[in-house]
Amino acid sequence: MTKAKKNKNPAILIIGLLLMFILGRFIPTWGSVTRIGVQGICIFIGLVLLAASGYPYLAISTFAILAIQLSGAFTIADMIAASLGGTMIFQLIVIYGLCRALLDCGAGDVIARWLITRKFAKGKPFAFTFMLMIASVFAGAFIGLGGLVFYYSVLDSIRKELGYDENSSWMKFNVFGVYAEAMVGMSMLPFKGLPLLIFSPLKQALGEVGITTNDLLFMGIIALLGVIIAVVYYFIMVLFKVDLDRLKNLDITKMDGMDHVKMNRQQVFVTIVFAISLIYTILILFIKKGTPFGDAFNGITQAGWFSICLAIMCLVKIDGKPAANPFTVLKDGVDWNVIYAMIGFTQAGAVLTMDDAGIKTWLQDVLSGIFVNSGFPVFLLLVVLISWILTNFLSNTAVGVIMASLASPFLTVHIQQSGINPTAYAAGFMISVMFAFATQAACGAAPLLFGNKCISNDLKWLYSKGLFAGIIIFLINYILTLGLCYIL
Repeated sequence: MTKAKKNKNPAILIIGLLLMFILGRFIPTWGSVTRIGVQGICIFIGLVLLAASGYPYLAISTFAILAIQLSGAFTIADMIAASLGGTMIFQLIVIYGLCRALLDCGAGDVIARWLITRKFAKGKPFAFTFMLMIASVFAGAFIGLGGLVFYYSVLDSIRKELGYDENSSWMKFNVFGVYAEAMVGMSMLPFKGLPLLIFSPLKQALGEVGITTNDLLFMGIIALLGVIIAVVYYFIMVLFKVDLDRLKNLDITKMDGMDHVKMNRQQVFVTIVFAISLIYTILILFIKKGTPFGDAFNGITQAGWFSICLAIMCLVKIDGKPAANPFTVLKDGVDWNVIYAMIGFTQAGAVLTMDDAGIKTWLQDVLSGIFVNSGFPVFLLLVVLISWILTNFLSNTAVGVIMASLASPFLTVHIQQSGINPTAYAAGFMISVMFAFATQAACGAAPLLFGNKCISNDLKWLYSKGLFAGIIIFLINYILTLGLCYIL
């Protein structure tokens, strides 16, 4: 029996349901926080409580959606349209299918075996861990959620090849490390996705007073941070005495099937199509918008591109059989537990950040007074710390937009008085907003972290050793950002 199941308690279920449906109607409002805001906070707390106690996401997310409907914040139809009808969840469903196709044909195992038989990493735990972490950065940058799903499937195949238990410390640290580095990667490109939404208000506010930022420098700083984290993270694993001997002592080429790693025809085809599915984000950077072809290609979207590639896998036959089984690739591949978690937590987070809840206004009133008369080191610490804390409980997009708008006037003063580099500040701020892992509502990728059994079955590890690693990453981000703000 898992730890999550052991923690189930009828009393916790009752408390969670009371929070969702009853208590928010009676707890007094405060400041600008409205009745909907109070109910939203209670629904969110109840959802987190039940999730941490091991109750199934299908059930608790359904209850949360019903509670939101009864609060008057959103209708169920609106929430279904915003979640299942949105591109994020559709994209995730399709990437699950693509990864399942890789696993079903055995290509995922071949890729894993290829990675762990590279000479530069053979017998070198540091080199192997560094390679895995850096690969996760670029997967996050160019593939987003799909990259995280892919590397989790590859990581699980590597675990099996090396003989680590699913709940081993090695697996937990690597799952968390891959997630952390993928979030760094998702912060890297300021002209797409969430970074664009969060970075734009900051650039606009600075632009109004003639201050500009450098996108290339921004990406370079994020990449540098990813490299530093990859190095430090290995030593965090050493500090906690993670078993790395299997990477050090095992001659992987002597294991069955490791002496000659080669793909068959089906595996080659599936891998090539999968690789093609990942290049859409890169291609749109070079295809000019405003032309008929450019507009049509951009209109496909990453989700549509993934779907086209999966369709090709299901249509093309290799040796008389479809490269991907169209009847099972989604049925067996999609983790509906994660999908329901994303639905429930994203909608609960949306209530907290809606204008009618009044929470954003209250936060702005409280935080604006904190930044007054702070020196830049203290100001930067407050911005990244508050952003990091809030983004672990609220929508990172909303937190990013609020904090960017709120801090910009004070940042402008520091830039003009002390010559602070605005691009370095923006990079550090972006990481603090994106690195969210404490709850499933922290960001769109968080349910993928909690979807790993080694994490969901041992939340004590996440909130102790995982939190320690998170604090180290936070400190690295702060120190690097502070130094670069003065140096550059």
